[in-house]
Amino acid sequence: MFARVRRRVVVLSRTVHWSLFCLGFMGLLSADASAKSPPPFKIYWQMSWTNGATAKAPTAAQLRACGIEQVPLITESAIFGSAMPRYHQPLDLAGAQLKTATRTIANATPASKLVVLNVEKQGWMIKLGDPAAARKADQYTRLMTHFRNQAAIKTKGTLLGYFGQAPINDYFGYINGRGQVPANLATNTFAMRIAAASAVLFPQMYTRYRETGSKGWIARAEGIMRLIRQDWQPKIGKKPVYPYLWPQYHDFASDPKIRKKLVDKGVFLTQLQTLKRLGADGIVIWGTLGADGSGHKRARWEKDMNWWVEAKQFMKANGYPACSIR
Repeated sequence: MFARVRRRVVVLSRTVHWSLFCLGFMGLLSADASAKSPPPFKIYWQMSWTNGATAKAPTAAQLRACGIEQVPLITESAIFGSAMPRYHQPLDLAGAQLKTATRTIANATPASKLVVLNVEKQGWMIKLGDPAAARKADQYTRLMTHFRNQAAIKTKGTLLGYFGQAPINDYFGYINGRGQVPANLATNTFAMRIAAASAVLFPQMYTRYRETGSKGWIARAEGIMRLIRQDWQPKIGKKPVYPYLWPQYHDFASDPKIRKKLVDKGVFLTQLQTLKRLGADGIVIWGTLGADGSGHKRARWEKDMNWWVEAKQFMKANGYPACSIR
């Protein structure tokens, strides 16, 4: 009898040790998977810089090592060639040019699957109170639906969206208490069609004003995200949202003295933290434009710029790998 008991104890001991081993192994797998999982708030880039006096502009490989991937931008010329139709003209959906554009989009699709279409010329952009908003929305929707239905793009799993078209590119119309809000909401009912046809949204959230605490910028961002998440989402479903940020003041900023200047200390960090708080899935950093009279088409990359220091501070706090770019 004692022999049988000893055998049972041995078997039980082996079972316990095996269970503990399995639990430990699974724990290691879980920890490894967690370590490799991407940050919940993803930062992408579409930047071009000129080498500065104190540092060279980072390469795509250097940015990738910091956890920042490039997202492709497909422009009008890549879509339509030299013969882009006006917003009211028919699209040649079966033509050779859009077949070429389909291949371009499919071939450009990165691991993230995100691809941005930049279609603004020939009167396509919908403006506040635009009397042709319905017709323009139909044109954008028709083009997006066409591309998303193409086998080459569907096979790649490409997530397509337009830059700055859904919601419309407006400023004060998104801020509560401003007189433009009703007109903004009315115009955006047409832009919602574009959003519904798109897989992902890329609203434009550039900086037009130098202000204490970025109050106006925050109010605008809140208005845009409120429109997307509270007004549109119940009707069109939840779409990933990656606002475009630009670390310079807009080239049409109200104050000519700040146009194309790098944003002031604290601005970029505030923008990143605000968009994360508001439920954006991440951002795309766009840029740059050289300062007037500088002789450079692009801004200079200098060591330890305020906006970049703040971006790295945000990245460190949100699970990104250590970044050595200065």
